[in-house]
Amino acid sequence: MVREGKQALEDAKAGKVSEALVNTILNVVVAPGVTSVSVHPDYNGGVAHALFYGLTKRKCIEKNHLHGEVVSYGTLVNLILDQNWDKFQKAYERNRSIGLPVCLADLELDRSDSLEDVLEATLANQELTHTPYPVTKEMIYHAIQELEDYKG
Repeated sequence: MVREGKQALEDAKAGKVSEALVNTILNVVVAPGVTSVSVHPDYNGGVAHALFYGLTKRKCIEKNHLHGEVVSYGTLVNLILDQNWDKFQKAYERNRSIGLPVCLADLELDRSDSLEDVLEATLANQELTHTPYPVTKEMIYHAIQELEDYKG
């Protein structure tokens, strides 16, 4: 995905079936598919996925944004929470280079929004049952604001 994802997206837009596209499709379908049927739901997700479900409280997310698109944003938030700056920078640049969201405005949301309903739904999601550290609404909100401030 990291190596071939951008090329795969370009090939798909051009209607070209390439090795990069096939590899990426298999990566998207097979890995999550196997995981989703073989892992207990409490262990299938994490912060990025829980945040997706929280964000679906907003109609614009449900109406105008794809699941993977929103989860990619949540991955950036998750990497900030993890303080994994190397992976964060790489993921941020990848998102930006292929038009995936890197800020709330990309999801039709405003940084001044308290996101209270979103954060409540995020924390209530089973995806946060087992995390490597306790996660709070304040932590997620702070990570979102830190992402808003990041200038790459």
